[in-house]
Order: sequence, then structure tokens, then C-alpha cells
Amino acid sequence: MNLQLAGKSALVTGSTAGIGFAIARTLAREGAAVVVTGRTQDRVNVAVKTIQQEIGDAKVSGIAADLATARGNAKCIEALPAVDILVNNLGVYEPKPFEKITDDDWHAIIETNFMSGVRLCRHYLPGMKAANWGRIIFISSESAVNIPVEMIHYGVTKTMQVALARGLAETTSGTGVTVNSILAGPTRSEGVEQFIADVARTKGIAPAEIEKDFFRTVRPGSSRISRVRGEPSFICYQRRGSARRRRPASVDRLGTHDTAFHEREFHGYQDHLRLFLRYLLVKTSPMIQQQDFVQPEQFPFKDDGVFPNSPLPLLLYRRAITTDAEDPASIFEERFAENDWTNSWRDGIYSFPHYHSTSHEVLGIYSGTATLRLGGEHGKNVEVNPGDVIVIPAGVAHQNIGASDNFGVVGAYPGGRHWDLLRGLPGERPKADHNIAALPMPENDPIYGAEGPLRRIWKDAGASSK
Repeated sequence: MNLQLAGKSALVTGSTAGIGFAIARTLAREGAAVVVTGRTQDRVNVAVKTIQQEIGDAKVSGIAADLATARGNAKCIEALPAVDILVNNLGVYEPKPFEKITDDDWHAIIETNFMSGVRLCRHYLPGMKAANWGRIIFISSESAVNIPVEMIHYGVTKTMQVALARGLAETTSGTGVTVNSILAGPTRSEGVEQFIADVARTKGIAPAEIEKDFFRTVRPGSSRISRVRGEPSFICYQRRGSARRRRPASVDRLGTHDTAFHEREFHGYQDHLRLFLRYLLVKTSPMIQQQDFVQPEQFPFKDDGVFPNSPLPLLLYRRAITTDAEDPASIFEERFAENDWTNSWRDGIYSFPHYHSTSHEVLGIYSGTATLRLGGEHGKNVEVNPGDVIVIPAGVAHQNIGASDNFGVVGAYPGGRHWDLLRGLPGERPKADHNIAALPMPENDPIYGAEGPLRRIWKDAGASSK
């Protein structure tokens, strides 16, 4: 991967081991200047040295500070006044019956799991907003939703993290700063290994039996504790959502808050890191502002008696997306998915005239060139090139009338709608006309989101056609 993190700085709390260390190591491998943190200098030194040994050109340093305290946070901030990426990973847990959780227990776990993030965000967020770029990530837990009865205070702090992230995200709307939460499932970290070993020793049974009993009685919704299996080899694709169980979200867009939620799907730190990179670091270039939008060419096509076409203009964004990447198609897929244009595919464009009545469609040209005929036999021929994006309203005929051998397209649909394939044959209408009339306006421009030009252009066109 090349996430273009050179020149970016990242602070990962609680990063001398476990998920935090894996994230710090991955960020260093991607070229970021990473700062790891831990409570003791010895642990910090070991983590820094390990990353340096694994990654020869790593830019990594460390801060020894107890971030569960206001003094420790002040020490960290003094050593690192500004940062581009803040990963709030620090967290502790302690199984204890609710009736035995004291006020001191509540205070200690809230200070560590919650207030550490509050204090760091309070300091670093204003600088991110001033720079118009920043990423804040809370490594929360599925316990934020499935509160564990054996440690209710832990689950409460994880819910608090999600609420904080959501509120902060609202304050960043329209900026290049994003705030997200990842709700990880059970993970075999250093602390969990020790916990399992201690319980097994106390009960006089094998650690494997403790793990089986845990998922049978405590976490029946999960299948196993995740294992460490190395770094991510790719960025996984997920649909956009909003903290919906079993349906992970995508990269945060324009300050809105998305929450990744995985239980059964996790296979170790590898999957945590895939989610982390997918959700938070794919969009590493400065957030696109309205003045930076590529304004689309507009092509209105009227009903010609064969093809219904549409009062909504077809939109052609020239060179809207950069394609100089190892897998350029994935750039289109990710951008479209961020804006809830999903159910995507990679292929070409049919050589016969056709249209869809059950969905609008976006096509992203990731390689090669082609001449497309739009609007039917008496429509318009248009040349398309890599980086071009075409938004085709339902009903508008389109076909490929000549293309290079390497012509490649990513297609997607608003809200992941299913699409039909119609050719302007007798009997298709009026059902097709009814389908088209019933379609909702897409919530987002497939490239630029809710602030993009699509909704404005189509609303104006729809109003003028009435």
C-alpha cells in the first residue's frame, strides 16, 4: 500500500503492545512519523527499537507518560504539541461483579479509557481544524454495544468513547478533519493472553477450555478470540453505515461519524488494521472543498420514443479522480462507497444501447479510453479517459461504440440498489417509466458527497421540468 502518509505525524496511545503497537508499526511502514506511548520508559524503548529493526527507514519515537492522568497528558502534549493523526487506543479492563465495582474503580477506568481521549482531543483537534486536515480514531470495542455483564464499567467507557467521537465529528463538518470509532471484537492481545492464563491456572484447566467457555457463555455472538497474523496486505471494502450491528461503515466523510463493528469477521490484528486503514487513512489528501470540485459537463437527453432518457442531465466529471495507483479501480470503488454508491463491479460497457429503470448509475473510467454514445441513436458521442466519472440517470441510453483493449470501468449504484438491463424493446414501457419516476434522489454525489454538485443540478433540472 501507499497511503501517502509521508510528512504526516501520528500519535498512538497505549502502543507498546497489542493493537496499538500493530497500528503504530503499520503507520511507520506507510511513512508516517509515529510516536508510541506507554507508562514506562523501558516498554517504550523496546517498542521503538522493535519497529526500527523491522522497518529500516522508520520515523518512530516514544513518550513515556501515564495518559490516565492529567499530568501524563500534559507531559505528552508538551513533548508533542501538534499531530496529524491521533489514535486513542489506550484502554484497560477488569472483570468484576457490578456490586463490587467501587467509586475508585469507576474513576480509574473512566480516567484511562475515556478522559485520556478527551484531553488529547481537546488539545489536538483545534490544530487539525486550523490545518484543515486531521484524523482522530477511537479504538473502542463491541462491548460498547454488547455491554459485558462481567465488567459493566468497561462497556460503559467504550460507549462513552463512541458518543464522544460522534459529537466531535459533528464539530468537524465541512472540514478536512474526520473522527471515527472502531468497535473491535475479542482480540488475543498481551493482556488477554495473561487474563486467560490466570483464569486457567486458578480453575486448574487448560487455557483453550477457558476460551471455549467464554464464547459459549459470555460472547455467544462471537466465534473466537482473534490472533495476530501480520500486517494488512490490502484495504478491505465495506459498505457505509452508522453503527449498525453486523454492517461495518466506510471511511468518514465530511465530518460525519461512522463506526466499524466487527465480531465474527475478525481474524486478528490483521483485520483490525485493515479496518483502521480503510476507515481512517484512505483519504489522506486534504479534504476536497467545494471550490476544488470538478464541475461536471451536463448532457440532457429527451425521450425519443424508444428510450425514456431523463429530464435529469447526465453528468460527466472530467479527470475527477487520480488513477496513478497500483490498483486504480480500487480508488473509484472506495470513493463511491464513501458516498454510499455501492453494489459495485469492474468490467467494460456493453456495446449495445441499454438503460436501467431501477437505479441511477455511476461509471468510473480507471484505464483505457472509449467512445460512448449517450442518449440513443440520435444522442451524442463522447470520448472518455482515465479519471473520468459519468453519472447516468435512470432511463438514459448508453453504449460503447469503440474502446481500447485495456478499457476498464467501475460501476456503482446509490444505496447499493439493484439494477435491471433494458434495451428499448417493445413492452418495456410503461413499467420502466413508472420505475424511473419512483426513484428517490441520491443522497450524495458519488465523488463529493452531500456537498457535491449532483443534488443541486438534478433538483434544478427536476424543478424546471415540471
